[in-house]
Amino acid sequence: MGDHPNFFIQMREVPKCGTNAADIVFVLDASSSEGTDNFHRQLDFVRDFSYQFKIGHQNVQISVVVFSSMVYEAFPLNKYTNDTSLLAAISRVAYIGGTTNTDLALSYVRLRSFLPSNGGRKNVTDIIIVITDGQSTYPLRTKVEADLLKNRTDTKVITIGIGSAVDRTELEVIASDHSHAFEVPNFNALQQIKSELTFAACQTCSFVQKADIVFLLDASSSEGDTNFQTQLDFVSRVSNDFIIGKDQVQIGLITFATYPRNEFYMNTYTTKSTLLSQIQRVGYMHGLTYTDKGLEFVRSNSFIPIHGDRADAQNYLILLTDGASANPSNTLAAAQHLKQQGIRIIAIGIGNAINKDELYGIASDSNHVFTVTGFTALQQIREDIKKAACAATEMRTTETAMLTGQSHL
Repeated sequence: MGDHPNFFIQMREVPKCGTNAADIVFVLDASSSEGTDNFHRQLDFVRDFSYQFKIGHQNVQISVVVFSSMVYEAFPLNKYTNDTSLLAAISRVAYIGGTTNTDLALSYVRLRSFLPSNGGRKNVTDIIIVITDGQSTYPLRTKVEADLLKNRTDTKVITIGIGSAVDRTELEVIASDHSHAFEVPNFNALQQIKSELTFAACQTCSFVQKADIVFLLDASSSEGDTNFQTQLDFVSRVSNDFIIGKDQVQIGLITFATYPRNEFYMNTYTTKSTLLSQIQRVGYMHGLTYTDKGLEFVRSNSFIPIHGDRADAQNYLILLTDGASANPSNTLAAAQHLKQQGIRIIAIGIGNAINKDELYGIASDSNHVFTVTGFTALQQIREDIKKAACAATEMRTTETAMLTGQSHL
């Protein structure tokens, strides 16, 4: 992946995902800057977008929440179970006028929209699509609420800014990552991004399939306590996106500096609550950057049956480091041994002291290399890490189906 480019719109073929289960909540700006005509153009867009999906309790459910100075729910997820009634209800949503209290809308969605009584379902991706024509009235409150919303398990937030009064930075703050923040010049242009928006919404992977994941964290002296904690926060957020369990995703964690240290194996914690709690208790080590020893430890100790390795699960190693290794030749050799065992390696380099050539040598391929400018920028690639892992899992699932004579096509 390399460095992450500025936002751009690239038209792609829309994936055929209309029958997949998903809970989608549209959050529509109805402030005074919109006006009745433009608000109705938003509704037209929502209606056209919704028409692509198979609506029902076993497929896609859609809700609409409207906000300005106040928030109201036009209808919950479980209100309409067929296309005809849903599309008619969208057309009836009322415009209210007022200020742009985006924070209140995000809070409402987090606390109310996905409740079981409103149609929220377990093990289904929750997708929030926020459409607005301006900056929020209370940006700091909006950021706080956006962070709380994105911390929910298996939740994707997409933002669409309309016109010249939007704040690009705020759109990215609210969205799951920069690739989920869209801009159009005016309300008439909304239809131009329907394909790209559908692609972003459909491209979900909550790892219902099995996956065995080990994080390998640099804990050398160049990191420092604060940056090491930021790494742990990143691991927690990525882990929070997955369904944790002995029949779903298992996660292990190893730290390294001069020597490697196992923090916990993949089969140590089988519930999300215990896993996330333990991640935050991992201690900082100090020392040199012997990445090779960390990689060798993973090969010898992590991906073995006694520590949770499963023959029918794809293996992933996610390396985070802020510098070049102390022994580059040994590091590349250790990485090659792991790749020969079928382990997919994702390499994340942080800061300006990294060796990009080394990262590319460690990773499974160029699409599994990520670089960020600093530790606080890690959250920007969280969704990209999921996508890289998902792509490998889907490839493995397809190969297995071909070998066994099974197919879902």
